[in-house]
Amino acid sequence: VLEKAKAAGAKSCTAIDVVEYLFHEQAREKQIAYEIYDGRSMPLSTESIDLICSYTALEHVRYPSLTVQECFRILRPGGRLVSVIDLGDHSWYGGNTSRPDRAFDCLRYSEWLWNLMRWNRSSYVNRLRQSDWIRLFAEAGFTVRACEAAVSDDTVRLLPQLRYLHKYQYADAVTCALTVCMEKPQ
Repeated sequence: VLEKAKAAGAKSCTAIDVVEYLFHEQAREKQIAYEIYDGRSMPLSTESIDLICSYTALEHVRYPSLTVQECFRILRPGGRLVSVIDLGDHSWYGGNTSRPDRAFDCLRYSEWLWNLMRWNRSSYVNRLRQSDWIRLFAEAGFTVRACEAAVSDDTVRLLPQLRYLHKYQYADAVTCALTVCMEKPQ
């Protein structure tokens, strides 16, 4: 994505992550800055970024509130954050369509047990629901430009049987993905 942004005329592009998936030499060759950070404080200057793009990554952050606040901090006024957030349980992915009742299996467990089971795994998801993300963006100061929820038809159909989801508001129980465009006010 960043290579395409550069080719389309972006003056600069920066990728940040908590794990080095790309060698710094490869990023340098592609003229992309590549930063590794601790998952808390982004190594970017305040109000230095015009656009943040995130595709199915925010659900994996260990400190979602801090991450959203950091995104707000590094964006210039008028800057935007565009993100697709996958709200499903990633440990059941991989073509397992025979078990649609497991799409939100991560929500069956208490917070402490879930963290014990998944904290240091790439399949970790922070289990936030649609309303949690919208609240975090609002608390950080973002303005909603667009927000679209994708609903799991299987979960809608199975909801009466999935008792662990009954504690959630309907939209939070059945939304499997959230696409947002947030803006930092001028």
